[in-house]
Amino acid sequence: MESNYSDYPQSLNVKIQAPIDAKMMASTLDELKDLGVKNYKAFTYYNGMIINCAENSKWYQWTSNLDGKTEKLLDEDFVYPNGVVFEGFDYSGLAFNFIEFLQKGDPGTNGKDGKDGKDGKDGKDGTNGADGITPPTKYNWISFANDTLGKDISTSPLNKNGTYKKYIGFAYDMLVETPSTNYLDYTWSLYVGENGADGSSGYTWIKFSMYPKGRDHANQVSMIDEPYDVNIDEYMVYMGVAANKETPEESNIPEDYKWIKIKGDDGHTGYVLDVSNDNITIPTDSDGKVGPTSLQFAFSECRLFYGNNLVPKDEYYFKITASQGVNFQVIETNPSYHKIELKGASFEGTNGYIDIKIYSDALDENLLASARINIIKLIGLSSYEIVPSVTFIKVIPETVTTNESIEPATISAKIYKNTGNGVKEVNEGQLVYKYSYQLPGDRGTVLEPGMEIQISNDNDPQFLLFNLYHPDNSGIIIDRESIPFIRDGKNGEDGQSSYVLDLSNDNHTIPTDSDGKTVSDIAYAGAETLISLFLGENSYPLADWTMDVISSPGIEFTKSDFDDISRKVVITNVNDMADSGYIDFVAKQKGTSKIISRGRMSLTKSKGTASYKLVPSVYQIIVEPNGTGGAFKITPAVINVKVFMNDGVSSKETTDLKVKYKYSDSVIENEVGVNTNFNISYAQNRNFIQLTIYDKNNPSVVLDRENIPFIKSNIPGVPGDRGPALRQLEWVEGYVYVNNSEFRDIIYYRSSNETHEGWYIVKGVTATANAGFPDLTLFEKQPFTESSIFGNIIAENANLAGFIFKAMQLFSQSGMEQSANPTYSNLLLNGVQGFIRFLQNFLINKDGIYFSDPNATTGNKNRLSLEFINGIPRLRMWHPNGILGIEMGIIDGELTLNFYDLNGGLVYNLGKGGIVYVDRIPATTKEYKIVTFTSSYSDDSALIEEYKNKIRTKITETINNGPNDKYQTFLISELRPDLMYFYSAGKNEESEANKQYELYWKHSHNGPGSSSEVDKFTGVVAWTGIQSSGIHSFHGVRSYYGSIEYNRPGWFQPKDFTQSVDKGGEDQIVKVFNIMNGVIKDQKEINLGPLKINDVPTL
Repeated sequence: MESNYSDYPQSLNVKIQAPIDAKMMASTLDELKDLGVKNYKAFTYYNGMIINCAENSKWYQWTSNLDGKTEKLLDEDFVYPNGVVFEGFDYSGLAFNFIEFLQKGDPGTNGKDGKDGKDGKDGKDGTNGADGITPPTKYNWISFANDTLGKDISTSPLNKNGTYKKYIGFAYDMLVETPSTNYLDYTWSLYVGENGADGSSGYTWIKFSMYPKGRDHANQVSMIDEPYDVNIDEYMVYMGVAANKETPEESNIPEDYKWIKIKGDDGHTGYVLDVSNDNITIPTDSDGKVGPTSLQFAFSECRLFYGNNLVPKDEYYFKITASQGVNFQVIETNPSYHKIELKGASFEGTNGYIDIKIYSDALDENLLASARINIIKLIGLSSYEIVPSVTFIKVIPETVTTNESIEPATISAKIYKNTGNGVKEVNEGQLVYKYSYQLPGDRGTVLEPGMEIQISNDNDPQFLLFNLYHPDNSGIIIDRESIPFIRDGKNGEDGQSSYVLDLSNDNHTIPTDSDGKTVSDIAYAGAETLISLFLGENSYPLADWTMDVISSPGIEFTKSDFDDISRKVVITNVNDMADSGYIDFVAKQKGTSKIISRGRMSLTKSKGTASYKLVPSVYQIIVEPNGTGGAFKITPAVINVKVFMNDGVSSKETTDLKVKYKYSDSVIENEVGVNTNFNISYAQNRNFIQLTIYDKNNPSVVLDRENIPFIKSNIPGVPGDRGPALRQLEWVEGYVYVNNSEFRDIIYYRSSNETHEGWYIVKGVTATANAGFPDLTLFEKQPFTESSIFGNIIAENANLAGFIFKAMQLFSQSGMEQSANPTYSNLLLNGVQGFIRFLQNFLINKDGIYFSDPNATTGNKNRLSLEFINGIPRLRMWHPNGILGIEMGIIDGELTLNFYDLNGGLVYNLGKGGIVYVDRIPATTKEYKIVTFTSSYSDDSALIEEYKNKIRTKITETINNGPNDKYQTFLISELRPDLMYFYSAGKNEESEANKQYELYWKHSHNGPGSSSEVDKFTGVVAWTGIQSSGIHSFHGVRSYYGSIEYNRPGWFQPKDFTQSVDKGGEDQIVKVFNIMNGVIKDQKEINLGPLKINDVPTL
């Protein structure tokens, strides 16, 4: 029987096109109530999932919103174990059940009229009240269609011919009652799947494992019967399912199970994959064929961010898969991003896709981020493309002295229409924008194409969404672009003397019983902290700053002013706190919302053990310069530390522990006795000394920890970055000017009005020049001195008449590379290296004149030069691969013209003796990927067994489309092949002398000049085996170029693909070589016999 790889639950990821017969429909209520063996079905449901019951034609929703719900389908709520996280939703510990999902029905009939009441007395006329606000009624929609683009969309599941439509769509919390006919409003899932083969009754086996295939990294079996392993106190990550088995005894062979992931990853990775175009629409003719411009906008740039920092491409692995018929190319010329260009769309129908996955490792085990680019054909229609002015919005985090900001501050979008035969900018349809936090029923704000809008960072939006509605049907969205907000963590404090919020106690453990409850007030002894603010070495008076106090749930405390410079917080109750908690302190400038410093006090319950408290002799150390030579004065220079033990009943000093200390710039801890003096040292950029006491029975357990800050006075901070380069520009209406970390635009506005004429800069990060006089809310006028006389001028980043002086270089502003450290402009004079450059392709230096190709992908981009070699001029030209092709000049005392091949070998020269052809073959070193054996060359059985242990298989795709396409494709390759090199002397001037080196070597640099025998290769190897670069094989049944191919047993190479009857597999032959001192001494073939894919370990 053929394997159906969709029979098994795919973790919680079942929202899109899940098989309706397996997950979204139940025949009876009893079937819906049954969660399966060990409740495994619960791990295939997601929050809010809707399932139809055929028995009563009702819909049921899987939900944790059970407050006030009495009619629940399951007798007992299902509670998810800890660690189950999917798509940002944490299922850990939540109770779920099925609740009937009600759509708004038709209005009921009118009830009978009640009897008339007696007329009351007329009251006095009241004043008119304000209009009331009626809360909107929200509706849920269910519609059906024959594809995910809304073909034949309606609320009926039946087609006109009586057959069922293929897809079902859900929409929630809509503001109108009538279901929309816009397919983009719905989430679509397959409603009618392919007919499956008849099932058979049997036993279902369930196993759990930490590993994706039930085997650990040493290939040992690692499975248990329960999802929780008490030995390691962990929930399992993967579940294995084997269905329709004949016996109840479960197998202990991992390969008998199909494995799925049931535990989500630990929160967000911090990585964001920005895809500049995640919906590519292609205009085609009525036959679905593309025209000359159909693919003009069919590209997308992919950038990976960590926080708001762009991650270099060489720090991750970029993997792409695509649906059948989607042809693409990845352009790698830019070091910052991958560019995917669509080259063809030969798929049938209207939908295709490109999936992108980013991994941190070559084995594809640690997924950092993923995205999908949807490819949509518009049959016989034009496409519209929204082109925003930026592809992402960078959120610059707040510091202790600055508030959060965004860059850029404004955004615009244009619309382009593509007919397939031409592209032009248009103003058609209705362009609107909205933020991620706006409700689905909120259409958004209308925007004129090309018009700038201010970007808002209120409510911490995840993205800004542009929608373009069809010109002839305002209910249909024809393009959509999402602009993500890229966020980072908080910046560090300023390098100069800054504000420091000092806590006398920033970590405290409160003794409690095993239930986390305190038994007496003595438990709170020492559970307090003094909060003081320092600027340099000076304490900051309370009158000049305010403090916000925010705690985690369950903590009760009091707050008071302790003296003129300190506030005191005392913890009074933690019985309702979790096992740990915190209190955050935020210091703000008096009378403003500006944050100047922060601090946190961490609290922990001891849960049945005593707590320990570090009490240092001081809570801050003052550091200031001590004369010249970089010395510092430290006050105090010596400290000691006491330790108090609190068992909840009494608190007393103890010396039965050791204190360890380390500095903020070191990982080395030093040990010191309790109540023993020790000396303090200071180094530049050292911020604090950390004190720690550990459990003497378990040194990995921290009992208490305190940080004592160094309060720095009159100590210079780390030098700041070089300021932005100045650009001298003219005022041009509609032009966008900048004032950022790279460039500061100085703009001259010319006018007959002397009040407004002059120099201006941008107030924020960017601003667009308006019509009329400069808008002083966006631009700031600068003071101007008409003439001055100077004796000496020292300037960096100066701009004189459009030329920028920067780092001993002079740039023309025109044509300058838009970078903080530009390498070219229309004219560049480099005083450091001594050259003149014109744009990117013309360079003059002390060695000659060079013309280069800036777009060349080779290391040597030169194409033509006039060089001075030993003071004699020589004209040179290069091949496109960067290898010298032609040179002409005085060579060896004679005027000569030489021609070289693509490898640099001399082909012929032209001199006073005429044309001399050179029969020359350059020396080469060829690399071989090999499998190295440790077994003896004479022991065939050992060689065969060793080779089998060195090959691996890896699943590259799983297909389950109909009766003739149920298979998996495997990549088969050697495990970590070794390298060997063969040196060939070629045919050249040195060939005869180098013939002795024509051997197999261990390293690519071995060859001429190598005299060591150990560098010559010796060993038993194979390099014509299964295939070093890997081959592909399939397991199952597939349609292949119009024919049906069979390989149900999973042979590496079946003897007969055309028959469904197993004819066995072909013998696998490997050629083995015995090499000694670089020379092949013998060779032979070994026969592995027929091999099956399942006989070989997976990669």
